[in-house]
Amino acid sequence: MQENRHPGRFCGNCAFWLHHADHLGSCRLHAPQPGEERDEVAHWAHTLREEYCGDWTGADATPLRAAVCKKCVYWSFLEGGLTPVDRRDELTSWWSAAGHCLRFAPQPAALSGHKACWRVTHAEDGCFDGEMISS
Repeated sequence: MQENRHPGRFCGNCAFWLHHADHLGSCRLHAPQPGEERDEVAHWAHTLREEYCGDWTGADATPLRAAVCKKCVYWSFLEGGLTPVDRRDELTSWWSAAGHCLRFAPQPAALSGHKACWRVTHAEDGCFDGEMISS
C-alpha cells in the first residue's frame, strides 16, 4: 500500500464508511450508477479500514446522515418489491423489499441505442447522495 500523506484520514474513520467485519467495510458516499442489465443489484465498493481517498470526511466532524433507500426521494418501489427472472444470488424475501435507485441519469455512450437500467437496492440500503423524503 502507498504512503498515506494525510495521517488519520482512513476509510475506517470516515463518515461515509460502513463497517462490515474486522478491517473490511464499504464506501456509501455515492448512489449506484445505472447499469446495462435489468434488475442488476447494486454493490458498494469494499475498502479496507487503512485505505483512504480525497472525499474523506471525518466520522466525528459534522453529523452526517445517509439517506436510507426506503425513505429516499430517488428510490422507486412497487408494493411487493421486484420479481426478476434471475434472482442474482439474493433470496426471494430480499427482492420483496427491493426497488430501483433513480438518483443518477445514464451517461452517454459511444454506441447508438445503448441501453441503461437503474440498479436495484434494498429498502435498508442507503448512501450520502440521496435525499430523505420530507415528512
